[in-house]
Amino acid sequence: MGYHEALSYGIIFWGASTTASKVFILQKKTLRIIYNIKPRDSCRKLFRDNQIMTFYSLYLYSLTLFVVKNKGFFDPNNTFHQYNTRTNKNLHLPSIHLRKYAKGPYVNGIKVFNHLPHNIKTLEHNPVKFKNALKNFFHQHPFYSIKEYFEQGNLTWGSFGQRDLLF
Repeated sequence: MGYHEALSYGIIFWGASTTASKVFILQKKTLRIIYNIKPRDSCRKLFRDNQIMTFYSLYLYSLTLFVVKNKGFFDPNNTFHQYNTRTNKNLHLPSIHLRKYAKGPYVNGIKVFNHLPHNIKTLEHNPVKFKNALKNFFHQHPFYSIKEYFEQGNLTWGSFGQRDLLF
């Protein structure tokens, strides 16, 4: 089993746990050893330049793929109303009463999918293009936390745009 497989095994279930930060610290420590950089230097550029997903980017990537592969379990907002709103095509977030349910892959998957850039969401019906665009997005945006992903106001593609999605 390779590094990527070991890190991503069941990540949608344990990626939001409190101990997940320890795995991310080990990932950065490994990169520092491999590339011989100082402990206080940022690894963000290394992640981006070497096309390595941070632990949190890998978690978000896996959650998004889970949602797209199991689309039948999720309802879009337009099934609950016929108004043409900005969030009409987003997935409906159900009422949450249990904390354990709120931290699970179903609810977190909806939140992550809804926060994706529109350019990526429109590709969800083409699995190959969607997966490639999603992978490129998370390679270009090495997130250091889940909070950082949601705090990014209007996520953009960075240096590549819609034309680069056509592989």
